[in-house]
Amino acid sequence: MKAPKTFPMGGFTYRVRQTATLNASCGLIGAHEARRRLIQIDKLQSKESKNECLWHELLHAINNVYCNNTLDERDVDGVANGLYQFMKSIGVEFEF
Repeated sequence: MKAPKTFPMGGFTYRVRQTATLNASCGLIGAHEARRRLIQIDKLQSKESKNECLWHELLHAINNVYCNNTLDERDVDGVANGLYQFMKSIGVEFEF
């Protein structure tokens, strides 16, 4: 499945962009910017890392729009990893 360039979330339109400007040396391979309705993913990562990262950042968007930011980073990370593993096991992965 092609990775989305945009997607709707709670009446907003989010954009997904691959970029080389994230600081992967600090472990940052993705970012969710609520004000800009933007998800950035480090384009230099592997396909698997990009997929897991997109799920992770999507959950940050869901958390921001629907959960009033009540999930902490550990919650988001755990659910994102679980979703990615499930989707991969049924043959659904994003193509970047």
